[in-house]
Amino acid sequence: MQKINCLTESQVFSLEEVVFHSGGVTQFQDQLILLLLLDTGVRVSELCGLINQDIIFQNKCCLSLTVRKEIAKRQLPRSIPCSARLTNHINSLVARNKKEPLVPAAPLLHLAYDLTPLNPRYVQRKCLVWGHAAGIPRLTPHMLRHTFASRMMRVAPLPVVQTLLGHKNLSSTQVYTHPSSHDLQTGVAEMEAARYKSRSNLLRD
Repeated sequence: MQKINCLTESQVFSLEEVVFHSGGVTQFQDQLILLLLLDTGVRVSELCGLINQDIIFQNKCCLSLTVRKEIAKRQLPRSIPCSARLTNHINSLVARNKKEPLVPAAPLLHLAYDLTPLNPRYVQRKCLVWGHAAGIPRLTPHMLRHTFASRMMRVAPLPVVQTLLGHKNLSSTQVYTHPSSHDLQTGVAEMEAARYKSRSNLLRD
């Protein structure tokens, strides 16, 4: 069975605390990178290939992020609905740059000093730095994609998760149906809670 490395909810919280309170010139873009990886599950190569018009239309965040076939793996395009916090962040990004006209075909994520698009190695290094600060060894963008997929698997049918991830074959998505250690711990905790609740009800009766 393939081992899937994804974050626990406590690790996600720690990571978000680091990225959203770190400060620095690239803070706002760092936050956007994290939100895109955690809330859309895009691959790091797709992330770096995004342009403004993939998520922004008429100076507002679109309802869905478009992964064009030019940047999608195996040229399989898809649309991924934007979470509320991603939408708010994109709209804040547009508001911050009101004085500069938005170029639809310009890279969404770029270097601080020009419009050179980010490359996967840049994002990978960022993840390592964030992970170190959050106590998560060897954090990678793909671990955040795994985390998105595992979260989605708990609330959505398998074909929906397959489409969101851009998997050609369902077998690629099925690896996320295996419970993580966190799922197992949660299951036992819920069983214990149900047992004590049932016992309390019997005593009251």
